[in-house]
Amino acid sequence: KKIFSNNDELFEVKIIKGNTHFFYEFHVTKLKKNKKDLGLVYLVRDISKETEAFMELDSIASYDFLTQVYNRRKFLEEAEIEVMMAKRHSSFLSILMLDIDNFKVVNDKYGHLAGDSVIKSIIDICCNSVRSTDIVGRYGGEEFVVLLSGASVENAYKIAENIRKHVEEMDIKYQENKISLTISIGVSSTDSNKVIEEKEFDINELLKKADIALYDAKNSGRNCVK
Repeated sequence: KKIFSNNDELFEVKIIKGNTHFFYEFHVTKLKKNKKDLGLVYLVRDISKETEAFMELDSIASYDFLTQVYNRRKFLEEAEIEVMMAKRHSSFLSILMLDIDNFKVVNDKYGHLAGDSVIKSIIDICCNSVRSTDIVGRYGGEEFVVLLSGASVENAYKIAENIRKHVEEMDIKYQENKISLTISIGVSSTDSNKVIEEKEFDINELLKKADIALYDAKNSGRNCVK
């Protein structure tokens, strides 16, 4: 019914059977004789394999392989959209920038696979501590960013502090070892410097301010939010 009610000459249809998705391309040609419509011819092509290949390439280009959150490029892309929405609706926007304290010690003592396990565990805490509409990304090796749409600086600080405490209280099991560590977090917000009225802020400015705050947290003894 959906297929035959479509008026486009070229369109795609997804069909779900159980856990499998099938994709089909429909090309519609009108049959006419003496300017009279006689009917339609549907040419159908199975594009499941090429669609899945495209989706896989898009996933590789957008997601960090280890953590499956957005990579830096995709995070910035999505953040730009959130900034435009915040300007349009004059709403708050906050950024958390997180860095694992003394991460090199973990890699040197337990190995890089243990380091990967640490990173995944911290990302899990971040994702479970924010809303599904917030954006989590891997910004660098052991550096992560969280974009909180609609969050004031006070709310962003509370969320950051909650993440920090969860990490501090966590023991990561790797083989026969229990790894304890901490993180430092820098917070920036459109609410903190009252620029939202002028709508002059952009994502690079917010990231720069979060990075400065993170540097301050590191210099203040680590394991804190600034």
